[in-house]
Amino acid sequence: MRHEWRTSTDPNYRFTLTSDFLDKLPDEGPVPGDVRSAFERRGISLPQDARIQKEPTEIWVQDPEGVWKITAGERTYTIEESRIDLHKIGREPEPAAAEEDSVEKRYFVELLVLSDKARAQSEMAKLPDVYNKAHYLWLAFAGVGILAFLALLLFKLVTESIDRKSAIQNST
Repeated sequence: MRHEWRTSTDPNYRFTLTSDFLDKLPDEGPVPGDVRSAFERRGISLPQDARIQKEPTEIWVQDPEGVWKITAGERTYTIEESRIDLHKIGREPEPAAAEEDSVEKRYFVELLVLSDKARAQSEMAKLPDVYNKAHYLWLAFAGVGILAFLALLLFKLVTESIDRKSAIQNST
């Protein structure tokens, strides 16, 4: 569902590679056959002279962890590595992850493939059905706001009433 949303909202998003491809991405050179096949399965044919190069990233940058650029003629595809800590998505890492610093055991890794040319709005996928009634959430926010406003007015009326009664009692 996460990628259905991306397909519908991000015009540069093309597809997501599995974490298995992380070891197959070289720092520089021709595009590996497995990566080329993944592109072809999604209808993107890379020319034979297409090259891949890892972009230098600052050590303090957390997302994306790594960035690779594939230059294919006039087109450029970007592969961004994102790591999501398993604790943040409600999953427990494997017990061995505490002993060893294994990315596969402590993180959910996804490799997003983005294009330099945005898709036209007509090519964008329809939002998943789960989002059909998402706009009703604003009604809940408005309801909470109106309820808080009414509670504040009630508080004002009650406190003014109490203050008047105590003023009357104090004046006699």
